[in-house]
Amino acid sequence: MLDKLIVFLLKNKLKGGRLLSKLFNRHEVVVENQYGVQMKLDPCEYVEKEIIVNGYYETEVLDLLIHAVETSKTKPVFWDIGANVGLHAMTIKKLFPQVTSCAFEPFYYNFCKLAINLSCNYDIKIKKFSFGLSNDSEVNRMYTSEGNSGRTSFLEIEGGIDSSVNTLSCTGDFVVEQGLTPLPTIIKMDVEGWELNVLKGCTNILKNPELHTIIFEGPDKMADTEVVPFLKAHGFNVAPIERTSHIEETTENYIAVRPVKVIMASRKTKKTAASNH
Repeated sequence: MLDKLIVFLLKNKLKGGRLLSKLFNRHEVVVENQYGVQMKLDPCEYVEKEIIVNGYYETEVLDLLIHAVETSKTKPVFWDIGANVGLHAMTIKKLFPQVTSCAFEPFYYNFCKLAINLSCNYDIKIKKFSFGLSNDSEVNRMYTSEGNSGRTSFLEIEGGIDSSVNTLSCTGDFVVEQGLTPLPTIIKMDVEGWELNVLKGCTNILKNPELHTIIFEGPDKMADTEVVPFLKAHGFNVAPIERTSHIEETTENYIAVRPVKVIMASRKTKKTAASNH
């Protein structure tokens, strides 16, 4: 009954929802998101509260992911790097059961929540990895933010808190080489400034012509991120994503797509090479 009251207050933008959650230590309110995914969420956490209130977080990102899946010419393989509590990874799998959905979340606190949320949905099966991706095999310190554990990074972020946790990371190429997951065709990254490190560890992955969409978070000015020229050098066109949320963010989301003509040319080259053998 208390959980329902908390959810009611939050959804109707009435005072008291977060206060009740804190007073009665209710940090696992059960809700169903806009697309039928059951989740246990903390009203005191920024992203989770937004899911409770609006049914989702960053629907504009999900819309583009849906489009990427629907327009894929091969079986989609989705990598959610910095998956937080599993929102995008689980929702894509719910909407498109044929997709291979992989969630990478190195912060133990978020990963535990992801695993709990996954256990609430018997019909959703995803590959989950409790380590980070980088440009080398290494150990990194985790930094997080009070009240917003989705803002967690291997970098010392402004206003961040040292979690005192050291976490293993490896390259995306290594993950594929070990046979843990197929090559991704769609990638979403939310790694708080670590994007370039992740991409540099995916050099073989970026050569895959079937990888056609990468969505990532970056500075509010596209020119301020080194990721853009790096992706352009690998044949991607990059553009900002217009936010639909009423909330003012200090970062922006971007989409990188590989031109269709490049993908088609790569396929043609593969077929020609095969016929010569």
